[in-house]
Amino acid sequence: MATNSIPSFDLTTLGREVWRQRRQGLLVLGLAVLSGAGVSLLLPVKYQAVCTLSPAPSATDRLRLGGALASLGGQLGLDVGGARTQLRFYPRLIDSYWFLSNLARAPLTGDTTIFQLFEGLPPDTTRPDYNRRMDAVVDRLRKVVGVELDERGNVFTISVPLSSRSMALAAIEKSVALITNFDTHVLRLQASESRRFVEERTDSARADLLQAEDSLTRFLAHNRTYDQSPALTIQYQRLQRLVALKQDVYLTLSRNLEEARIQEVKEAPLLTVVDPPRVRWRRSEPNRRNVVALFLAGGIILILTRAMFPPSPTVVL
Repeated sequence: MATNSIPSFDLTTLGREVWRQRRQGLLVLGLAVLSGAGVSLLLPVKYQAVCTLSPAPSATDRLRLGGALASLGGQLGLDVGGARTQLRFYPRLIDSYWFLSNLARAPLTGDTTIFQLFEGLPPDTTRPDYNRRMDAVVDRLRKVVGVELDERGNVFTISVPLSSRSMALAAIEKSVALITNFDTHVLRLQASESRRFVEERTDSARADLLQAEDSLTRFLAHNRTYDQSPALTIQYQRLQRLVALKQDVYLTLSRNLEEARIQEVKEAPLLTVVDPPRVRWRRSEPNRRNVVALFLAGGIILILTRAMFPPSPTVVL
């Protein structure tokens, strides 16, 4: 009959067992280090490009609070009297399908695109599987494109890791161009809706004023002695009041139009490049020290496990 005895041990016993198996342990550690170094050399290398931007607050985003409330907010570290910006909007913009798909299609170095890097072929909208491939590329970009917010400093940093420094730099420059393009064309269009409405009303008021003045001119041309007739005098006064009314409306709208144009410029978002696009010299991936340390930790765990549960001698009776 064969019986297996389960040994009981403490730290002293564990240390003795590790020392007894030191040769095997050193061999395991050496193999772990070599395996980790080999795997770290096989992993794809990536370089990270970064850029820091600061959105300027619009005029209507100012929160005017003062006195005791502003003092209390300052003691608590809150910018109560400062500006509320669209800082939190930009991570959502960068995570959007519009932004990532345009970034994937944009040529970086030559005709090479991120779509081609990920899928191995250039973007071709005529392919039947183009939408599926673009969705896959956008999902991968969502995982690698990073955004860090600093609300106290009112800045955000965007980072893009790619396989070469030149492509990473081109990708971050294209990202900044896309954000600026969105601010200039999309948000500014929303800010100019009021100006366009006032401009249309001003053109209409100008036409009404010219029409009223033409009516008064024709009346005076056909009725040079209107003051001798009460009916013609009343008609003249009516036309004169109409011209004065149309003139007041036109002048008011003209002033409002100038104010709307000034307000449009104030409301238009403005991005300030705090830290221009640059590529970090050290590679971002892989971190070979961490990979080797992970394999080394696995080797140590294997050594300790073997020392805690050594093979039990088999006794045959």
